[in-house]
Amino acid sequence: MSRGPFPFLSPFNAKAMSFEEVAESFVESGKFQELAGHWNSLLVGPRGSGKTTLLKMLSLSGLRAWKGKDAETYRQSLRYTGIYVPTDIAWGEMVNGLGDGKLDPAFRDIVSEAAFTTNVLLATTDAIQQRLQTNASGSNYRAVSLSPDSTREFVDGVAQLWKLQTRAPSLRSLHLALSTRLLDIRQKASLAASREELSLEDLQGLMPYVGIQAIEAVSLGLKLFDELIEEPDGLWVLLLDEFEVAPLPLQRVALSALRAASQKLLIKVALAPCGPHTLLDMQSAVPTEKNDYHQVELWYPDKGEADDFCRRVFEAKVNSHAALRGKGPEEIFGRSQYAIVDELDSGGDRPAGHSRTDAWSSEFLNLAFKDQSFQDFLTRRQIDAHDLDSSSSTIRKIAPVVAFRNAYRGTGEGKKRGRKPYASAYSGWQAVSAISEGNPRWLLSMLTGMFSEVAGSESFPIGVAVQQRKIASTSGIFAEMLRTVAAQQQQIVTSVPIFKMLEDIGSYFHDRIVSGEFQEDPHLSFEVDDKVSDDQEACLRIALNHGAIVCYERPDVLGGYRSLRNKRFRLAYLLAPVFKLPLRKSKQIRLSSILEREEKPIRAKNSLETIPKSGDVQGSLF
Repeated sequence: MSRGPFPFLSPFNAKAMSFEEVAESFVESGKFQELAGHWNSLLVGPRGSGKTTLLKMLSLSGLRAWKGKDAETYRQSLRYTGIYVPTDIAWGEMVNGLGDGKLDPAFRDIVSEAAFTTNVLLATTDAIQQRLQTNASGSNYRAVSLSPDSTREFVDGVAQLWKLQTRAPSLRSLHLALSTRLLDIRQKASLAASREELSLEDLQGLMPYVGIQAIEAVSLGLKLFDELIEEPDGLWVLLLDEFEVAPLPLQRVALSALRAASQKLLIKVALAPCGPHTLLDMQSAVPTEKNDYHQVELWYPDKGEADDFCRRVFEAKVNSHAALRGKGPEEIFGRSQYAIVDELDSGGDRPAGHSRTDAWSSEFLNLAFKDQSFQDFLTRRQIDAHDLDSSSSTIRKIAPVVAFRNAYRGTGEGKKRGRKPYASAYSGWQAVSAISEGNPRWLLSMLTGMFSEVAGSESFPIGVAVQQRKIASTSGIFAEMLRTVAAQQQQIVTSVPIFKMLEDIGSYFHDRIVSGEFQEDPHLSFEVDDKVSDDQEACLRIALNHGAIVCYERPDVLGGYRSLRNKRFRLAYLLAPVFKLPLRKSKQIRLSSILEREEKPIRAKNSLETIPKSGDVQGSLF
């Protein structure tokens, strides 16, 4: 499918894209391999991390439309048919609003399950219709035929199973009957809510289809279909997207079904890390990882894990621009000037030639001139700033800290800070990859912005100023989105403004890098300790769902985090340009120590200027 002359205007959100558009831009990753297997799965990730894309690609429409180099391998390996169920926010609000919120809670749960079941049956009917036809490009992957007599037998059979009245023996009539039922549920829920007294028998009289269980109804319908197409061992998979917005009783239904061993129907559910499902009390019916399901987590605490995926995305995107085609990421963006240090790295990226070491030497000398504590550090460690050893892990590790401290620390009170090191810190392929966190929406936002500006150019790498400007733009848009995030999401409620919490953490880290005594390994990660209030923890749960913070520990309950306490986090690297921080994680500090600090900043003996909190940002892509 052509995207026209302006590919950089294409949407980044898979919800707004057709299956064909998603398949056209799809980049396979190890996460997709983990998800695609013949097992139940929980797909856990923050907003924009690619959950919808992965589920859409496992649907029949997605696999048929995919033309990538590994597409045929997957089509030959996967023996199931995917049923994509878009459980989006509008659907969740529709269920929560049944009966204008006046239904008795027990009846509301029953009606909600009927609405959920009807949506799942609609999606199942759509998938069956797709099996009986080829797509627009002529793909006959998993296509089958059904005679008129068999079609009649199927429609009559499932109409009886699903308590439907159809007007003709066709799948179109089946689809229409299910759509009509959704309208009927809305109307009858309002009628039921208006009654002063309502019994279960009264409700069943209004809605004779309540009580039909989604998983059982789908399985029985598919069993009949597979028998008629002579594939008795056929396998199907329900792909439940954004299921954290579904009412809690429905989450219990879907997640409990993970324990039920089905030879006909698998379940793959997409969830946010801190949805209501993490608070479910499922007692003895709790599914267990490895035994009942595989869990796939769409975040990367360490930058190295994400880099391979980022390179694949780059390779897929770069071919859209004639001037860039065939070039590697380092050729187009250059290498990052400053080390990007993770604990699993052996000191960070090595400098590319002498030029980078020379630039570091200048930073070291400038900072030593105006910062006695840094000069004392060099003396203690016997480091000669005039002749830095580029192979030294210590030099590579502290280079970003030195650069940031030098950039924002003046030689006297009120001295204006320089900006060049700030721009250089957020340029080069290593920086672009790390800042993206392996989040496809963030990465595409940066890549398309830079590619569109230099399209037609033959001068590479792209200038530092261009890179920094586009990265800062994406960071600013993300920060602005976080400023407006609602303080109540599903069952998470906080009185703490989300961005204010992040800003306090970022400002603390920035001040400790710039002010006070020089530290070789300053705090840049935090632990949610027991002194953090429940209100503050709820704020962080919302931040985690939006990808604003990254956790180092794996989820502690089914599909997410029941508690964030005693777990270690860092700010997303996409916020580093906003809070003026280097791209590294470093050692941790208790969050309560950050939040309880005095308002005035700590200063060294030479009283340097205070760094204000992050400036204004604008726009909205997220």
